[in-house]
Amino acid sequence: VLNAISDEYKNFDDEWREIGAPQGKTGSNENAFFERQRDGKRERVICKFYSMPRQAVNEHFFCTLYRELGIPAPETGIGHVKGRIAFISKLIEGAKVEPRDSEGLKMKNKGTLADMLFSNWDIPKHDNLLYVGNTPYRVDNGGAGYFRARGKIKGENGSDAFDEKVVELKTMLNSYPGITEDEMKEQMTVML
Repeated sequence: VLNAISDEYKNFDDEWREIGAPQGKTGSNENAFFERQRDGKRERVICKFYSMPRQAVNEHFFCTLYRELGIPAPETGIGHVKGRIAFISKLIEGAKVEPRDSEGLKMKNKGTLADMLFSNWDIPKHDNLLYVGNTPYRVDNGGAGYFRARGKIKGENGSDAFDEKVVELKTMLNSYPGITEDEMKEQMTVML
């Protein structure tokens, strides 16, 4: 995990100051906001502290994979924060939990196939997508891949595992109203 620490966050404790914790529902893991001044601009991030540091690397990997596929997700990294390994996500300024209009809901569906292939079960939930205008950002990807958001490995306790059998193609389909078979085929073409 230490090899995964991002260059940008190598000196995190020297450059950033904590400005508080999120209010209200804050997900399954401890987290806090930090900020720094750089080149005359204020930068803000949220740090998540997982009980298993591998989950921080997992979330960073899937955020990066979304971006590589052209699906909006925050810029992220891994850092050593206050003596702990943390997942670090840049805040998306001006984001809201609702799209500007119905076009935003259609935009959400553009990442459907990736959500399913990544077993990202929590994305369809209300607060795991944030919108800037109608552009949806997949912001809480800690439950993608091998992990559930609370740190359990998928496949434990009878849940579906993250493996070559993509059961999410059926189990998650109702979470994307209006998605068509042609749209799913188009997404597959883009991903290949």
